Amino acid sequence: MENKLNIIQKIAQIAKIVCQVLFIICLLCAGLALTSGISYSAIGDFELKIGGVSIVGLIMDNTGLTEKEMIGNIFCVFVEAVIGSLLFGFSKVYLENELKDGTPFTERGAKEFLRLGILVYAIPQGGNILISIITKITDINNTFDTGEDILFGLILILMSFIFSYGAEIRKGTAPCENQESFISANDISDDSQL
Repeated sequence: MENKLNIIQKIAQIAKIVCQVLFIICLLCAGLALTSGISYSAIGDFELKIGGVSIVGLIMDNTGLTEKEMIGNIFCVFVEAVIGSLLFGFSKVYLENELKDGTPFTERGAKEFLRLGILVYAIPQGGNILISIITKITDINNTFDTGEDILFGLILILMSFIFSYGAEIRKGTAPCENQESFISANDISDDSQL
C-alpha cells in the first residue's frame, strides 16, 4: 500500500510541475492576446510589417477575416487563455496541498478536490457565455466546446467522494470499519433467512 501511495505522490509532483508550466503559458497567451486585441482595436493595422508585408493584412488575406472578426477571434483566445490559467492555477494549489498532506485521502483534500471539480465544471461555462457575447458582437462563428469540461468536472466531483470515503477509512469512521455492518456466511444459519 505504501508503494502505491509513493507512486501517487510522484504523479502528483509531476502534475504540479506541468500545471505550473501550463499556468504560465496560459498567462502569457492571455497577456499577448489582450495586448494585441486592445492595440489592434484602438490603433488598427499599426503597420507591423516584415519585409514590407503587413502581418495583419497577411493574416486577413489568408483567412478571409474582416478586421472586426479578427478582433473578435483575438478576444476569444484571450478568454480561453484566462480559463486555462484559472484551471491550471487551481489545480496547482490542490496538488501543492495534497503533497503537503502526503495523501489525497484527507477531509481537506476531498473538499478541495470537490471544489476543483465544481470549478472545472463552472469556469468553462462562464467562459462560454463570454465567448458567445464576443461572437455575437463581432459576427464571428467561434464556438467553445465545454462538453469535455462538464464530463471531467463530474469525474472530479465523483472522485472527491472516493477521497472523502478514504479519509473516513483512515480515521476509522467509515461504515466498513464497523465489522457489525457486514453479513458473513456464518451469520446465516438456515436457508429461510436468504
